[in-house]
Amino acid sequence: MPEDLKITNVQCIVLNGNFPWPLVRIDTDAGISGYGECFPTLKLDNVKGNVLDRRERLIGEDPTNVVPLVNRLGMNPFDLASVQALSGIEMALWDITGKVYEMPVWKLLGGKVRDEVRIYCDCHAGTPIRTLADYSYEHPENYTPEAFAKNAEWVKSLGFSFLKFDLYGIPPQLVPGHGAMYSTAQIDYCTSVVAALREAVGWDHDLAIDYGGKSVADAIRLITQVEPYRLSWAEDILPYNGYNADAMAEVTRAVKTPTLTGELIPTALGFRDLIHKHAVRVVAPDMTVVGGLHQTLLVAEMARQENIAVAPHNITTPIGTMAAVHACAVMPNFVGLEFHAVGLPWWQDLVYHHEGPIIDGRGYIRVPDAPGIGVEPNEAEMRKHLMPGESYFED
Repeated sequence: MPEDLKITNVQCIVLNGNFPWPLVRIDTDAGISGYGECFPTLKLDNVKGNVLDRRERLIGEDPTNVVPLVNRLGMNPFDLASVQALSGIEMALWDITGKVYEMPVWKLLGGKVRDEVRIYCDCHAGTPIRTLADYSYEHPENYTPEAFAKNAEWVKSLGFSFLKFDLYGIPPQLVPGHGAMYSTAQIDYCTSVVAALREAVGWDHDLAIDYGGKSVADAIRLITQVEPYRLSWAEDILPYNGYNADAMAEVTRAVKTPTLTGELIPTALGFRDLIHKHAVRVVAPDMTVVGGLHQTLLVAEMARQENIAVAPHNITTPIGTMAAVHACAVMPNFVGLEFHAVGLPWWQDLVYHHEGPIIDGRGYIRVPDAPGIGVEPNEAEMRKHLMPGESYFED
């Protein structure tokens, strides 16, 4: 290890994918750089500004002193943009540390319990998310049960054995809404989608839904109606992603289908009530939201002690995804890691990965043995996908 290793610079750029992707680069006086990723919030100035605001406090520090250094920067659970920024910084510090000690990050995190990480593929609806415009209901034909099924068949053909689809919100062109609770017609529409999906993927594939209902009553009514389709989970069944642990607990205890939430909760502290009250069956911390890999593992261990599973949320580039793989490799109670870029054929091209496809033909990622997180940016490809007004690192 270089003696007296110091941070010399901190940078942040934003790529334009199916989400805006903020990437962090931290440089050292030994010529070793590390890369991390922040949550792709639409308020990019908040996250990027929070990263750059910490530059002066990071310069001159030892990058391998990861957890104490990040904690000194202020892991405040009431400041979401700050924690999102620290998440990317923390990942980059782990990447540097692994490179310095010539070992993969999973070794630094305590040692792996698996050699490959199962991926669950977020398929959205009748079309995957290629741009943020695909969340629009301007094309209601993408939300028919038949369109959902066709997309499921395509994703299944790629080798994925675990698929998740979005049922939050219903295009009013298909089923009109009627106020603060879903109507019978809306519940029946959601059920028809789940039925079509199960028929398309068969019973030998795992299937989950992201629901996003309006009320406790909505969640219980819908989940009860789709119980025969044996879903792996119903995600974000209430507004605000699990902040109301008591309401979540009421739904969780009323249904057999596992419930899952947590993608927008910052710091492990934010998961305390959900886990200790058994308000959810599966927790879903996002490593770019919760504070990075260390905070994610704190959530996972808290959940393990209560016999609750972990399925991390993830909508990142290969940099954030590969960083997440290292943490998932360490978790005994891991279920699956989200992949949200099936509609982007150039996703893997953003990095150099010397072991072939990042996701194999079975829907798994092999845990890398290379130092750090195991991938490096492909500058030429990243330059093609910079957000308007953004420059590449050091430009």
